[in-house]
Amino acid sequence: SYSTDNDVLTELRGYPIVDRILEYRTLQKLHSTYLRGLLDHLDKQDRIHSSFNQTVTATGRLSSSAPNLQNIPVGEMGGVTVRRAFSGDRETRLGSADYSQVELRVMAHFSQDPELVKAFRSGMDIHTHTAERVFSRRLDLDAGERRRRAKIINFSILYGSGAYSLSKELGVGFSEARRFIDEYFDTFAGVRRFIDDTLEKTREELRVFTLMGRMRPIPEITSANRNVRENGQRMAINTIIQGSAADIIKQAMVRLQPRLEEFPAHMVMQVHDELVFEYFPQTEKPLAELVRQEMENAVKLLVPLEVTVKTGPNWGDLTPLHY
Repeated sequence: SYSTDNDVLTELRGYPIVDRILEYRTLQKLHSTYLRGLLDHLDKQDRIHSSFNQTVTATGRLSSSAPNLQNIPVGEMGGVTVRRAFSGDRETRLGSADYSQVELRVMAHFSQDPELVKAFRSGMDIHTHTAERVFSRRLDLDAGERRRRAKIINFSILYGSGAYSLSKELGVGFSEARRFIDEYFDTFAGVRRFIDDTLEKTREELRVFTLMGRMRPIPEITSANRNVRENGQRMAINTIIQGSAADIIKQAMVRLQPRLEEFPAHMVMQVHDELVFEYFPQTEKPLAELVRQEMENAVKLLVPLEVTVKTGPNWGDLTPLHY
């Protein structure tokens, strides 16, 4: 049947009416979801109080509701950077502490793949490293494009995407996407072995466990229906990786909370791998160092955890803090 959803219209960009419809939808969503929706939740002090839910997502990530602060766009949307609307009081600033590539580090820990472990331990950029190993013979691609493609492949493997999905994301043919995946697994054989072993064990036990022992049943993995079965396979891997990343940041939050009493500072938001704090400027550097240390030492993995701290007058204008 005919369709006018965004995916279809995006492929038809260039026609004036299509461009106008897409622009209208962007502005409509900006107004209804992010502007009107946020204003409706203001209290008398012009503050927003979201609810963070422990038991909504299947993987164990915290979710945010009324309003959802975890889906606020990172960059511009319709010419507006919504995150600039989030600030502290006049005398306070906001700080953000973000785990760097935590899910890929969790994969390195579970898979014990020597290439991944070596890359993270030596401080390499993992996407550049993957690009060099997988695309070294692709002389028609510049370094930036190789890294962009490698990043897509890294996360596609992480979330169990097949060659068809990868071909759409990369804009290449199915056979070429299949070859990229094969080359990835040739390079990172430990990842392939971890995935295969995990799926085999899940078929036997019909459940998986995260880093800290949270269990999720996966009965779908033995379904006679192929789509249900393949979805169960993706859920098994994703729950271990994303669920363990959720364990790590929750552990960091528990460790940090009593330590924040040493400062005039508050943890005000959690967005998956990122914690946001409100603080007074005079405590900026010692607070940032405390947050970084607690987050990086929340658990002990085979590879180091790395945290980037940014500060600024609002959530949209944060810049890296140099110690």
